Amino acid sequence: MGLQPIETAPRDGSRILLARESGYADGYWLASAYNGNGAWIWPYVHKVPLYWMPLPELPSNVAIKPPVLRSA
Repeated sequence: MGLQPIETAPRDGSRILLARESGYADGYWLASAYNGNGAWIWPYVHKVPLYWMPLPELPSNVAIKPPVLRSA
């Protein structure tokens, strides 16, 4: 699957690849942003994405441990 129009992207908080002509990064839709209006959250890019695609699957021989979150 190649890049798709951002209007077709899932808005359920799942991480996806977001893109526009100036770059790409992983990100997600945050429904609670901007007083409940929602926004695409992707690092270092302060523009609305134009395209999206699913992130690729990790190879089966790669083991990644989830980060440990600690309370302050």
